[in-house]
Amino acid sequence: MAHWRETGLVPLFIAAALFRQSKDRAPAAFCLSECEMGAVDNELADIGRESVEKHPSLTFLRSSLLKALILLSRSYARQSAFDVGLGFREEVVAALEHIEEVILQCEAFSVGSLAEILGLCPDHLSAVFRKATGWSPMTNYQRRRVQHACNQLLNPDCSITEVAHALGYCDSAHFTRMFKKHQGITPIAYRNRYASLRDQRNDKLQ
Repeated sequence: MAHWRETGLVPLFIAAALFRQSKDRAPAAFCLSECEMGAVDNELADIGRESVEKHPSLTFLRSSLLKALILLSRSYARQSAFDVGLGFREEVVAALEHIEEVILQCEAFSVGSLAEILGLCPDHLSAVFRKATGWSPMTNYQRRRVQHACNQLLNPDCSITEVAHALGYCDSAHFTRMFKKHQGITPIAYRNRYASLRDQRNDKLQ
């Protein structure tokens, strides 16, 4: 959730994966100063060098990519007269943060419990949330849990069952059904896809 507090980062680079947005939205155009361009180039060069290591660090790659995106976001925020915030109501932001906490704590999620915490009736919360994000609170919860699973599946040392249990699914069969519903493929197929890409890259380097 720390990404929310980086001006422009979520709206410019992450919102499309989180929220249902209009497809006719114009792409962002960036005009970087020489200093900003140099800083972004350095991060991209670091990513390139790390990527060709025998065992590249996923933490290093993520950090460099995130830094490059923050640099671009700050540049865009300075140059653009438009608001680069999501503009969500306070209740929606609180609901999104609660959903993330529930997932990370591996707790059960209830729209009724969330509405009670926020002092709203469940129907009103659902209507406000859907208007802002394009999803109901429950659908958002399910989608975010699957997105967290996508991240964990990149670790070849974790079994499908371990990933399912880590995210609070009752069993791997339920996890597989929900994963396929939101990603279009099974967890095994998802893992194999990225393992195949990794192997292809390693073959090219040898």
